[in-house]
Amino acid sequence: MSHIQNMSMRLNQLSSQLTAAGQNGRLDEVGLIVSELSQLYTELQNLQAAVTSETSSSARQELVNCRIVLHGMMDAVQDIRTATAEQYRQVLGENKTVFEQLDEAAQQRRIFAKPINIVWRLS
Repeated sequence: MSHIQNMSMRLNQLSSQLTAAGQNGRLDEVGLIVSELSQLYTELQNLQAAVTSETSSSARQELVNCRIVLHGMMDAVQDIRTATAEQYRQVLGENKTVFEQLDEAAQQRRIFAKPINIVWRLS
């Protein structure tokens, strides 16, 4: 099995894990998946840089497919974070203004510090 196929399989596994983590409000798992996606993104860039005129069209297409899946998952992560942040703001109530004045990194640290059940679906 080629490295590209392994990456494709890994992305599919992570996609399933991301869906489950998002649906179950397991933001700690989402964070771990984001780390793995970052590593896969670097690997994908390296594989794309290694493409030559001898690279088969099927291998090129598989790389494109991996890139599409990876970007879709990154969008899904952003959707999870946005939904979680909104729910967190609702829970904060009167402290909402203070929360919104934090920079994004500080907001995410607070969001991911406590699991919050969210209604989420991957579309």
